[in-house]
Amino acid sequence: MKISIPNSNQTMSLSNVSKLYEFANTPFDYSPSLINVVTDQANCMKDFIADCVAPYVQTEACNFMYQDMDKLQGFNVVNDNVGPMSRVHEVDLKKSTLITGSLEGHGLDAAFTWCMTQAANANCSNAPANYRESIAAYLVSLVKLNREQRVVNLVNDPAFYPVANVTDLTGIEFNATPPANSDPLAVIADIIANSQQGFNYMATSKKVMSYLQRSASFLGNVDARGSVTPESVAGTLGLDGICVGRSFSNLAGALTPLWGPTAAAGDYILLFSKNESFFATDCPVPTFAFTARAGGWFAANLQSEFHGIRGTEYIRVGEEVKEVVTSYNFAHLITNVLV
Repeated sequence: MKISIPNSNQTMSLSNVSKLYEFANTPFDYSPSLINVVTDQANCMKDFIADCVAPYVQTEACNFMYQDMDKLQGFNVVNDNVGPMSRVHEVDLKKSTLITGSLEGHGLDAAFTWCMTQAANANCSNAPANYRESIAAYLVSLVKLNREQRVVNLVNDPAFYPVANVTDLTGIEFNATPPANSDPLAVIADIIANSQQGFNYMATSKKVMSYLQRSASFLGNVDARGSVTPESVAGTLGLDGICVGRSFSNLAGALTPLWGPTAAAGDYILLFSKNESFFATDCPVPTFAFTARAGGWFAANLQSEFHGIRGTEYIRVGEEVKEVVTSYNFAHLITNVLV
């Protein structure tokens, strides 16, 4: 079969036209805009748990302060008797310290040259209508990946914690073969029960979580086969929630789980206290970590006259934050939980 070329006196076979215009030899129409569906790969937003471990706390300025109270002061029995004409006893606040911190800017740009912009706007380009939005979302995922790494670095080293707040399961790992005398439910529940702090959250990797979900301890029957949900594991332990880290980072050319094993801790579980709204609860547990933040995400299209003859457009996203661990006394690290 022959077909005429628009605006030309030439003809060619249908197979050659297919090659020229990149028509698909399938029942589907060819669309360049679909290519990014199969080639783009990045962490999903739900893979990140930095917001779960160190939740955002808004601050109105680039500098912020928080009060570090003496850890025993809230448990002191003080004299509060007041006679008809006596003075009210005064509480000594000298044991509290105001700690000052400063926000840090974290953001990225993506450049669109004039030629790229013209090509994307051309009627025949088939560029997705939300091309800029998808680039902005990609930049957000990269900024969040860096935030995830910063939080991981704050919590995964046993040396940061008091000795009493680290439990090393080397030799009695949950999945040791032959089975060791290590019951995941008993180990974790006992740490929570014996702690002076109100641990109400747990953070771990998807690998460890997958094991706990299939553990006979949480299935309730040593002969059972199956899996329970993370919410069920949390409920069994009396926790308010579990943060399961599923994000990956490119280390030396290989995708490596950010919440995966480390040289110092192996596969680990973090038990911690979390209170995002201190005055909205009748049990004011302390907060292990938080993230000071001014405003929300910043996103903008910027024009630069200094790059390229016709200038260059930039998409910028970022945020101003600072991750803070208030006290490592408010968490417990269980290390080497898997072989």
